[in-house]
Amino acid sequence: MSKIPTATIRIDQAMKQRDALFCRFAYDSNASLKFILEKSLPLPGHVLEIGTGNGRFRAALAKQASPITILDLAVDQQRVAKIQINLPAPRQRIRYVIHGQRLPWDNATFNSVVTVNTFHLLARPHEILAEMVRVLKPNGKLVVCDIALRGFQIFNRLQRIESRIPSPLKHGLVEIALLL
Repeated sequence: MSKIPTATIRIDQAMKQRDALFCRFAYDSNASLKFILEKSLPLPGHVLEIGTGNGRFRAALAKQASPITILDLAVDQQRVAKIQINLPAPRQRIRYVIHGQRLPWDNATFNSVVTVNTFHLLARPHEILAEMVRVLKPNGKLVVCDIALRGFQIFNRLQRIESRIPSPLKHGLVEIALLL
């Protein structure tokens, strides 16, 4: 009998089904993850990751970096991420934090600060970016990765197929690039 809880198996199966659907629309989640990691690594020292998402990036990152602190506004997102992180291997040194716009850490706390596919959802991305820079140590590494407009259009089409409400694109990549 498997020691993996039923909820974990259901979430893993749902992720695989969603990956297959995305592949039908020419989006390979695993290839995207590999690309992001190749461009981001190495991530030295203590890493802060903003925006939990489904936890897939964190699961891959946990094999490359430690310790990691993950910040999000949503408890349910972190629950799914914890399950996703525990699927391939035991949990690394990962701390989960639920918090709002103002980051609860002192200046220059983290060696690396990362966000993946989060900025397009933020109401005030300039405030989060300023906070990311504030908590980043001097000469630290900042990684901001988000969905391009064409990818965002594909995601919204897929969300409609899944009977989900499409995410609003509050900020384009040009605005985010200007912030940087």
